[in-house]
Amino acid sequence: MAKRITLEEIEQNLSAAGIKGESKKLLTELWEKGESKELVKYLIEKRSLILDQIHIREKQINCLDYLVYSLDKNIFNP
Repeated sequence: MAKRITLEEIEQNLSAAGIKGESKKLLTELWEKGESKELVKYLIEKRSLILDQIHIREKQINCLDYLVYSLDKNIFNP
């Protein structure tokens, strides 16, 4: 049987995920009211937003890597 997550664990994980203030309060209230489906829906949406940001940053890193590679190639192999 799976262990039931506690409110304290939810609060800790929300904080670790960077969810603070009113959002954190809203989500903990959803948990306390037993509205797990709404809580999960919000968390999935938040995860998607964070992943989108990661992909944007990854593209930026790739562009910088390409620029460094190209400049390095020109500097050392003119």
